[in-house]
Amino acid sequence: MGIYLIAPPIMILVLAVIPAAVIGFASRAVRRADWLEAKAAAEAAEAAEATEETDAAQA
Repeated sequence: MGIYLIAPPIMILVLAVIPAAVIGFASRAVRRADWLEAKAAAEAAEAAEATEETDAAQA
């Protein structure tokens, strides 16, 4: 009879909670990668702009 008390929470855990956690972590990783890519692009643009200003000042 104990299986009727133990099985439902385990089934909910396996079918709902674990996949939701995996999807959540994967989604967070993708968002972080996108953010890092945008940050790197902004820093590269800023560095290019600083280089252009330096070149213009030297000319």
